[in-house]
Amino acid sequence: MIEKIAKRYAIEVETITPVSIGTGEILSPLSDYWVEENKGRSYACILDKTKWENGLLNAPSNCIDVYLDAVKGNTENQSNKNQFLPNFIKDVLKENPTSFRLEDNIDIIGRGNAVELKRTLQGSNQLLIPGSTLKGAIKSAILYNWLILEDKESTFKKIVDLLNSKNVKKKGSLESKDLDKLLNGLITDCLYGKGKDERMDFSIFRVEDIYFSESIKPVWIHSKRYRLRSQEAKPQGSIPVFLEAINTGSKTKSFIGIENSKLTYNSNEYLKQFFNCENGIQNLFTVINKYAKDNLSYEKASIQLSDKNTDQFKSELNQINALIPNDLSISCYLPIGFGKTNFYQSIGLALYDWIADIEGKDNKDYQYAFRNYLALYKIGKKGQKHMPVTRLLSMKNQQPLGWIKITLKD
Repeated sequence: MIEKIAKRYAIEVETITPVSIGTGEILSPLSDYWVEENKGRSYACILDKTKWENGLLNAPSNCIDVYLDAVKGNTENQSNKNQFLPNFIKDVLKENPTSFRLEDNIDIIGRGNAVELKRTLQGSNQLLIPGSTLKGAIKSAILYNWLILEDKESTFKKIVDLLNSKNVKKKGSLESKDLDKLLNGLITDCLYGKGKDERMDFSIFRVEDIYFSESIKPVWIHSKRYRLRSQEAKPQGSIPVFLEAINTGSKTKSFIGIENSKLTYNSNEYLKQFFNCENGIQNLFTVINKYAKDNLSYEKASIQLSDKNTDQFKSELNQINALIPNDLSISCYLPIGFGKTNFYQSIGLALYDWIADIEGKDNKDYQYAFRNYLALYKIGKKGQKHMPVTRLLSMKNQQPLGWIKITLKD
């Protein structure tokens, strides 16, 4: 039986920074694209595979072997990948590279040596943000706000005690299993119903896939891991991470809805303020904004290294923070997509908040517990004491990725 939607809200979604929802698909400058510059503009040319195959077939018989040898040689020469394909087309096929590319060029933000491009999600030739991605981020915001309620202190004390156990670092140990059970219990208490099927209360909240107009084209962004601290882990090399993304300022419309279901009335008391009252959707936006602001505060607290890059990053964070309303509002802000580490999980952020409120000797115990939490769930690197120590940012202006704005529309 299909549930009826009791309430359906029209929303506008706007990208505040570039958003990339990784698909796992990768394009290579050795076989898929090349980069050109014209009057200060940098853009990517996509290889037309049909014309490419025909060109190889009509070329001398050893052309494919020459291509394979050239690819092998270029993998050892990192400096020439951007121009590998057009050079091969001109020098070996004796053709004009322009005739081998698709009509649409893709704008590139930032400069770097292209190694490979990580693609973002598209459907029916349209950029999109899956409803499940947005719903997961909203769910994290709700869980975080529930965890930091004052009456959760005794539960958090249990978590800290388990994290301080000598054996908790060993996955599968008795203490680790107890911790897993406790953490799963927290999520269950907040988000699961008490019915026979233990259906998640949050399933009454529906978020449709968010499609952008075909006129909104993707951009390719050179990003890089910038170091936030002078010690500990260093960025893994200096080669940029090339990402396809939905550009800043892209807007579209979609819908979110709440089922007309008994779960709406029998759900966790904390959820009723979102699903079963007059200003429910605005109450939801309020806790999302709280989550967003606390994430930004932690990001700024993580910046311990002072240089022009981290100063620009901090400025970008401040600009996002200034946009977020403090009171009941028809708008909210969220981080989603590529570049979001596991730290954005609600429990990790709530643990950090708990530590920040503790002073003296107990604070060291909580910091130790926090490090064990990172180690146990393999967040960061082995022996890492802080999270994050690097952040993936746009090379152009050290802008963080993945921030969106959601606004209720009439």
